[in-house]
Amino acid sequence: MPNYWLMAPFNSGEVAQFEQVWNYDRTKRVISIGWDVGQFDSPEQMEEEYWLEVRRQITRGETKPWTTHGLDQLKTFWYEIKAGDWIVARRGLRKILGAGEVTGPPFYNREMAREQAGKFPEDHAYFLPVNWTDCEKDLPPYYLRKWITLYPIKESVFRELVGDEGIGLIKDATPARYGSDLASLSQRTYLTEGFLQEIVELLEDKKQVIFQGPPGTGKTYVAQELAECLAGSKERVTLVQFHPSYAYEDFVEGIRPRIQENDQVGFALHYGPLLQAAGKAKDDTARKHFLVIDEINRGNLAKVFGELYFLLEYRNRPMNLQYSGEPFSLPENLYIIGTMNTADRSIALVDLALRRRFYFVEFHPDDEPVKGVLRRYLGEKAPDMEWVADVVERANVQLQKDRDAAIGPSYFMKDNLTEESVQRIWKHNVLPYIKELLYGRNEELEIFNLDALKRGTASGSDGAGVGEEDESSADTPTEDTLV
Repeated sequence: MPNYWLMAPFNSGEVAQFEQVWNYDRTKRVISIGWDVGQFDSPEQMEEEYWLEVRRQITRGETKPWTTHGLDQLKTFWYEIKAGDWIVARRGLRKILGAGEVTGPPFYNREMAREQAGKFPEDHAYFLPVNWTDCEKDLPPYYLRKWITLYPIKESVFRELVGDEGIGLIKDATPARYGSDLASLSQRTYLTEGFLQEIVELLEDKKQVIFQGPPGTGKTYVAQELAECLAGSKERVTLVQFHPSYAYEDFVEGIRPRIQENDQVGFALHYGPLLQAAGKAKDDTARKHFLVIDEINRGNLAKVFGELYFLLEYRNRPMNLQYSGEPFSLPENLYIIGTMNTADRSIALVDLALRRRFYFVEFHPDDEPVKGVLRRYLGEKAPDMEWVADVVERANVQLQKDRDAAIGPSYFMKDNLTEESVQRIWKHNVLPYIKELLYGRNEELEIFNLDALKRGTASGSDGAGVGEEDESSADTPTEDTLV
């Protein structure tokens, strides 16, 4: 359930300064708060830094040093307001400016604080992304606590403050929430909504995940679809594929040849997909942006990532880039999804330093929900072809000695699937893959005869007792074979 908050974007007596801050916040789709003590990693560190600053203020002889009130407000802003909450923005004691939904976690940004302040003194460096809707109206005085910047209100108060017209505007302006988006994505991918929601929570926690599993399990497709779903637009998703010749200069930045105006060849600084995606995210802090890295383990990761190893873990701490020398940090609203094929033994293992910086999500045909994807797809699209799911499961039983070599469901998730197309896919896609896996062991290939697997008569193809089935019983699916 969302919580509701009433907040002044900027408590300043100067009208011009207030308007500068509010116009910035509304345009950038954020709201900010002051009491700047720099970056912190815990409530305890925040409190320690806060009181250190108070002592410095007293030493400087300031007549109005910060009080406990400021610390309480900062804690509320940073640790209590969550994505999905609603904020009503007020001006002074008599005016409502707008209302909006919080769309992401808080972040610290001194550069934005300077932009926001313009010619005025800046001290608001803590931001929340908010999808604002203008609904300006008078604010009844009995709702105010005069000296408090931010405080919770009840949903009934929120509705009364915003009014029916404002509620209508908000509904029109608010993008679809995760729930309905994930439900739709679940239908398209045939993965469970709970599985997708778990990935979303992992992304919110660490900002970067890797989908790993055998080929044909839908890793790349799901990565792109999930990124677009959460970002709300293809324009906020950047796709790149790693390969052995891919380098830091391709991914981050490097010097590249360019044709100059005089038609002579020169050299210029080139921004790779990482910096391009980060730039778009920094210019649009109210929305999520995604970088999808396909086949992430095909590149020389230590060479490709460079200082990104550090930045993946410490997003708020900038490092100087190798070529431009400019300070760079990963924005909080840039999420990274990688995919990794675990069947290719020619690929070096991901080193532990990178593994620690990502969550890993298993896509394996033997484990739910991936295990049931093909059966669910066929049950909806081609019920008479559901035997294909049995064939794939029986073949994977034979491949259990090498778990990462299992056959994924994507081979057969085709429109207008027929027995003839299954024969073609098996002969020209699946069998060559299996032959490569069983190189030098040709005697084992007979196990993967499609007709035998379809009847369930391949030796040991379905565990104990499978070889005892006869054709008449295998051709008529029983309740057990459909589970």
